[in-house]
Amino acid sequence: MYQPNYDELVQSWNKTLAVLALIAEVPVALVMKIENNIISVFSKNDNQANPYEIGDSEELEDS
Repeated sequence: MYQPNYDELVQSWNKTLAVLALIAEVPVALVMKIENNIISVFSKNDNQANPYEIGDSEELEDS
């Protein structure tokens, strides 16, 4: 069974998010990952107006 590596998975999501952002006419599209009480950017579209970077994270309060 084929299993993409992490980089392939992120690149695939980046391409999907680029199309989604165009269709929705928004500058930012993200896939977020939650682990314990931390939410982080897993993937993003590559629009220059997108201020987020993969790995950016924040603590979720009251989670």
